Amino acid sequence: MTGKHLKRFAEQTPGMVFNPNPVAAYGDYQGYQVVIQGYLNENQYIITWAVTGGMIADQPANINQYLVSLGTGRPYFNYARYEKSTITVNIRHKGEDVEHLTDILNQVTAFCRNNGMTTCCKYCGSPSGLGVYNINGRVEAMCTSCFGQVQVNLQQAQAAIKQKKANIPGGILGAFLGSLVGVALWIALYQMGYIAGIVGLVYTFLAMKGYQKFGGKLDKTGLILSLVIAAVMLFVGEMAALLVTIASSFPVDFGQAMQLLGYLLQDGEIQSTVIGELAMGYFFAALASVSTIISVYREANLKHEVRRLG
Repeated sequence: MTGKHLKRFAEQTPGMVFNPNPVAAYGDYQGYQVVIQGYLNENQYIITWAVTGGMIADQPANINQYLVSLGTGRPYFNYARYEKSTITVNIRHKGEDVEHLTDILNQVTAFCRNNGMTTCCKYCGSPSGLGVYNINGRVEAMCTSCFGQVQVNLQQAQAAIKQKKANIPGGILGAFLGSLVGVALWIALYQMGYIAGIVGLVYTFLAMKGYQKFGGKLDKTGLILSLVIAAVMLFVGEMAALLVTIASSFPVDFGQAMQLLGYLLQDGEIQSTVIGELAMGYFFAALASVSTIISVYREANLKHEVRRLG
């Protein structure tokens, strides 16, 4: 089931609403507030009910026993659990098949109804003021009071990050150490005849993470320094790969390999080849890394999307 199939499911199911980003369907299903979030790359859906009251709401062992039994005869069933007022069921999906989704929804909803359980906020258990919210890519059902607290907590955490002073020398060291992994990967792939964008992704990702780890935070200065270091280290990786190639092709030591590399780089044809490899490497690195750069920077500074969906 892809996003369009979940959309079709929501359109054909009374009370359900489709949200394209993040991919989810939510709403009132047979009297219970349900959230279905799609993880399309993993071919699975996570379905959640926040419920309270009834005859066994305070007996998680009994509820979990029932949920485990759902897996019998259902090969698409991954797992299910009841924890902190929330029933969670994870199922695999394939193509346009929505029968599995409908089956699980009917089974769990009937179980809740038969045991007198009612919809509530997943955090405080309140049955009133409920809504559905996007919390940085997670679709959750909660009351307006708890959502307000989520916003306050996020603002406080963001303020703490802004007030924290970065350790620039430590960050530079961290970015350098992180990008060394990229150098090693570049050398390994170069020996196999590949120049892959994934290497550039490794360079930038680990440089940023290293800066954040050793520098204490990844601000705009840290982001720029990390990218510069990653770019420089990609060049270092190319030179190191050439040295390894020379050392493995000729009976020379490291010093002699360095001298031979300098001599070879004076040749116009070899220069063109190296420049082409570097250009290709930087191009693929930029292509593969843009979304990762944005994601890592936003996560490091808690620039989360927090909004009400319904």
